[in-house]
Amino acid sequence: MSEPEPETPSSPYGPAPGGKSDTSTPASATPADPTPAAPAWVERGRRILLVAAAAVGALAIALTLVVIVLAVLGIRPGNGGGVVGDVGVGPQAWLSDTATIAAPVLTVIALNLLVWRALLRGLARRGRTEAVALVVIIALSLAVASWFAVAVLIFLWFIAFGVLGNGIA
Repeated sequence: MSEPEPETPSSPYGPAPGGKSDTSTPASATPADPTPAAPAWVERGRRILLVAAAAVGALAIALTLVVIVLAVLGIRPGNGGGVVGDVGVGPQAWLSDTATIAAPVLTVIALNLLVWRALLRGLARRGRTEAVALVVIIALSLAVASWFAVAVLIFLWFIAFGVLGNGIA
């Protein structure tokens, strides 16, 4: 009678050197579980955020074109006051001044919507407490970054019109 070989305990690192080989398939050979599908509300929210970002971005582009057309017509931003109650200010100057501020703001809002769209799946996988904490931190960070982005865009906007101002009209 032959003695049975002692069984080696299975290890997550594979069979022991010189020991009996394990006939089961290793964990690396089995396909990894795909990431669980996101809930329906996450995909619906991502679609809504994409549509909203596209609409706001298109509005920002349209306002930029309005300012450029008004500048070609001789109504440059910042030249006419822009306060509605002023007697000498026409609607074109008010529109130019308002669009000059609104276009960069809408651009940054569209970028923020895209950021939230990108973060939605990851936030849905978190626990409620962790997700709320992340939303608060991200919202505060985006608020500060957005404020600086709008300031830089408006500054660059006025620099561009200052450099090109005499050549436009």
